[in-house]
Amino acid sequence: MNWKYIGLGIFCMSCRDNKSSLVDDTGDWWDVEDGEENTPSTEDENDESKPDEEKPDTEKPDEGEPGTLMSGFMDFGTLEGVYTIEHQTEDDSGCTINYTFSAIEVTDCSMCSFAYELLLGVQEIQVDNGACDDLEDLTNRSLLYGQSTTMISEYQGVIYYELLEHNEGWNSDPIGYSAELTEETWIFGSK
Repeated sequence: MNWKYIGLGIFCMSCRDNKSSLVDDTGDWWDVEDGEENTPSTEDENDESKPDEEKPDTEKPDEGEPGTLMSGFMDFGTLEGVYTIEHQTEDDSGCTINYTFSAIEVTDCSMCSFAYELLLGVQEIQVDNGACDDLEDLTNRSLLYGQSTTMISEYQGVIYYELLEHNEGWNSDPIGYSAELTEETWIFGSK
């Protein structure tokens, strides 16, 4: 098992909850219009005197909402990474599963900047509050993801693109994102 990837995954997952001087908490990247930098507003966004159509949509997604989200990161140098599934039920039962993976570059995606086939290893359950039985074990499965050429947003110098998934052809994941966090690191997932 490659512990550096699990450590990086835990670090990346903890970054979204912890506030530090390196984190700009003026909003989320998905709240930014295409090409617009996320900068603090000097206007009172909760001003009730504004008509509804002028008020910016600043509502964040519910973090405790039932459903299944996935995320992953990959080192371009080693073509290895971690694929994570987070599942929450309506009764607030939760499950988080990590899979280490190795990747193979895929070249048949004309809509992609790049694409990879992820060869998942053995599952490692991180959290099981009674919801892991709901999920299929993806051990030794192959998944195909690619980064689209369609930009979603730019946030703190990182450009986010649509995530493409191969399921009977290449399709855009409606809640997916993909970004080259650094020259060596690809992150992707659903929000």
